[in-house]
Amino acid sequence: MLVVGVHIAESRTIRRTQIEDIRLILNRFLQQFPILYSPRNNSQSVHSIHYVAASVLEYGSLSNYSTFNFENILGLITSTVHSTRRHACEIHNNLKLLRLGLIEFDRPSFNNNLKHFINTCQSTKRPVVSFLMNENQMVHFRQEDVNKAMLNELQHLLRQQDIKLFKICYIFTNRFTIIRYRSSGQKDDSCLLFLLGGQPCIGFIQNIIQVRRVELLLRICKVNIKDQLCLNFNNTKLSCPNIFYGDIAMHNSNVFIKAEAIIEKIIYVYNKQLKCYVFSRIPNLCESS
Repeated sequence: MLVVGVHIAESRTIRRTQIEDIRLILNRFLQQFPILYSPRNNSQSVHSIHYVAASVLEYGSLSNYSTFNFENILGLITSTVHSTRRHACEIHNNLKLLRLGLIEFDRPSFNNNLKHFINTCQSTKRPVVSFLMNENQMVHFRQEDVNKAMLNELQHLLRQQDIKLFKICYIFTNRFTIIRYRSSGQKDDSCLLFLLGGQPCIGFIQNIIQVRRVELLLRICKVNIKDQLCLNFNNTKLSCPNIFYGDIAMHNSNVFIKAEAIIEKIIYVYNKQLKCYVFSRIPNLCESS
């Protein structure tokens, strides 16, 4: 209940009706807390959960005023201090240089190659694709897929002979893999949220295709979404908008997309009891608990 309540409260868009859902879920959690964890653990921090719904109503999503990012920034600022005295003066100078650097970075006359390099370095902070792609994107291909039958099939479908297949590609520092890829126990990065005909869809990367040695094309197997995660409270059905159940569509499921159609990566697991996939979208692209 705590996870679902906070998951909704951190969402990038929250409807007014969902604020009441947050209140119901978290109040039920607070009622159950002493039973689950004993009254002695019912601390002030636990009591503060009671005010989450009111905070969301007043100030919006929790990510708008979370202190996690603020504390990270403070850590970065204090890590720049190397002197043994006059720390305040050094912090002031560092912040001034940072401000001037950001102003200079946004000038039209700023060197494009240096701007691209800085953006690439900063993209390591982003766990998902949170920016629009363009034709000048940085794409790297890794581990060629030598499946000859698949290559011949795609050459016929695309009516293009100058193509290669790969198991991994990187767009900036974001890693994508085909669904069949496994390495040293590492999960694949094959599940995507993408735009198709202006509508968001979920699917798995079947093939990573390099066309004419430069262009990236992805063959996607679409997912058929069946339902959302729901909780029942006194005959009231409350849904979690970022968690879905579904399976691979059997008919007309394969589509080809370009990199600019990617919205973000999706977390997924296969539930053997339900015999379907469970998909989870990160509540927001700033920070999530």
